[in-house]
Amino acid sequence: VCEQCDRGHPNYCTGLGEGASLGFHVDGGFADFVLAPAGKVRRMPDNITLEIAGTIETLSCIYRGRENIGHLDQDAKILILG
Repeated sequence: VCEQCDRGHPNYCTGLGEGASLGFHVDGGFADFVLAPAGKVRRMPDNITLEIAGTIETLSCIYRGRENIGHLDQDAKILILG
């Protein structure tokens, strides 16, 4: 277990432990098929399509970034990269 995992930040894992990211720390991000550890897999409700499920991580990053910024004026201009 790496230092980041010990600190409770598995998303910053520098090893191949529980926090290792598929496609970043471990090959498989663009593969047609990948064998993923059970702890990395979540069952989606039946009413969530694959197209919607594929955008959840992206939308959550945008939401968190917006929360971190705080108040924005209605006419504020922002740039989202990535």
